[in-house]
Amino acid sequence: MKNNNSLLLANADRRINKAVFAGMVFGSFLLSGVSVANATVIRGAVSVTEITSLGNQGAQYSIDNVINQSGLSATYSNGDNFESFTSTTKHSYAPGDEWWAPYYSTEANILFDLGAEFEVEKVAFWNEDWGGISSLEIFVSDAAGTQGTSLGTFFPTDNTFEQDYLADVFEFSNYTNARYLRFDLDGAGFDYQNVGFVDTISLGEVAFSVEPVPEPATLLLFGAGLAGLIGLRRKNSSLRCA
Repeated sequence: MKNNNSLLLANADRRINKAVFAGMVFGSFLLSGVSVANATVIRGAVSVTEITSLGNQGAQYSIDNVINQSGLSATYSNGDNFESFTSTTKHSYAPGDEWWAPYYSTEANILFDLGAEFEVEKVAFWNEDWGGISSLEIFVSDAAGTQGTSLGTFFPTDNTFEQDYLADVFEFSNYTNARYLRFDLDGAGFDYQNVGFVDTISLGEVAFSVEPVPEPATLLLFGAGLAGLIGLRRKNSSLRCA
């Protein structure tokens, strides 16, 4: 009887060791998948709206220029690496690829729609080289464009006149789930680098750094695997006590 119990225990140990090994491999695969899914990626807004209806200085200076990648030295697809793209990609200083509000506009409110809810970590902000923006406050908003919760006030670089320019990257202290983000913009007012007073708002491009939420099915499978391993361990303990 003792030999039979020993044989049963040995077989149980082998099954558990195989299950533990398989679980470790499967768990590592799942966790690596979650890590890849959660990698910081770039995403552009699907639309942008001028809440204050400022308009522009002509069709070529449309607000859509801040999300259509016109003027960028390279283009991205949603899901590309945010850091590698924004660290090297410049925006052309050519006005036709930028948004220029009408003259005598020194404040603006615009609303970005990401198309779905994401965990938003950062924003890349290509500040136009001549007029540009002196400061902006970013809010999580609803579709109606209310201010919502402030994510902070940020101060873009005063870029050099008539030179292509890199993005400022602003990171939020608290990551937030959002679909809509509202930008309250203040014009530069005085362009210290170049020609004095600038009585308009202008902007190159805006893109976002997001983290997709892990798929529930992946986490459920991993949890089920762990539960199975725990069950095998308990069964083995019962055999040892018999």
